[in-house]
Amino acid sequence: MIATTTQQIPENEISEIVSVVHNRVVLGANIFSDISASFSDIFGGKNSAYEKRLSEITSEVVEGLKVKASKIKADAIVGLNIDVDEVSGGGKQMFMVTAIGTAVRLKKKNELSSLISSDDLESQIERIKFLKEFETGPIELNDPKVNSFLSENSVPEVFIRIVDFIFKNRESSEAKSYAKFFKSYVSQLNDSVLFEKTLEYMCLYIDDNKSTFLFGFIKNRIIIDYDRIISILENSTFDEKCVVLNFVSLRKKYYSKEDVNSINRIIELIETNFIPKYEEFKKDSLLQKGKSYWRCLSCGSESNQIESEYCKDCRRDKFGTTFTIENKNIVLSKLEVIKSALNSL
Repeated sequence: MIATTTQQIPENEISEIVSVVHNRVVLGANIFSDISASFSDIFGGKNSAYEKRLSEITSEVVEGLKVKASKIKADAIVGLNIDVDEVSGGGKQMFMVTAIGTAVRLKKKNELSSLISSDDLESQIERIKFLKEFETGPIELNDPKVNSFLSENSVPEVFIRIVDFIFKNRESSEAKSYAKFFKSYVSQLNDSVLFEKTLEYMCLYIDDNKSTFLFGFIKNRIIIDYDRIISILENSTFDEKCVVLNFVSLRKKYYSKEDVNSINRIIELIETNFIPKYEEFKKDSLLQKGKSYWRCLSCGSESNQIESEYCKDCRRDKFGTTFTIENKNIVLSKLEVIKSALNSL
């Protein structure tokens, strides 16, 4: 049971005041007779033996108070106050330790989570209305009402259509205002939702300029989670792994020394998933004898000059990846820098 001198308990809400409870212990002065006095007692100094015994007595009184509160089905005691008084009379000297507080019942966690404020309900009603209205039709951001609603509410369901609209109008005179709107829109999405929706979009358009456009537009706003990155690299499709390779060296919100272990696991998974998928060979061309080429093991194409990063036919790189803004080696280099910085702190 919690017993506190404050009137409130953090992360808890008082549902009912039960009663004032008190408990006291009266002790004879000889309670301290087994503790030998020292010069420090005479001159007003500190005696740790006395302090320890007083602390034990105080704890005993508070525990008795908690027992009384439990008997009346209270969950906590607030406003706790403890007094130590000296009582003399009839030639005798005694000490009295008194604890008093207010016994209360706390609102259960599930009760709190089940309550819905009228503001939250009204917001959800507006959200449902909006989604119903734009369930299938286009979302025109030049409509002030639509623009305002999406800037002030979390509506991840329309993320893909919004990015499509902005991509389609990226060369228009309103492009700057759409970019400003998008910044407001994504600020309403929590970090994990924004990451997942970006990943979903980029996987949907993995070989499309739309993915490059979105990543360049949003990468500075993405907050990553190493556990989620590891999960994708362990369990997802190869194309999803290709996309997430672009995210692994982006920032987290907070770091800890334990992140070094996560980075080591990510490095291990990248090395395992993205192995070289090409073979070098030489052949004669019209202009040069023994010219170097590489054979793509993903599609079998043999028309790739050695200096080319991507296969001319399947557009995969030498590690078989598609849509990698930064290749495997650059990503690994950045991870090593982050790991080194964490180890030095």
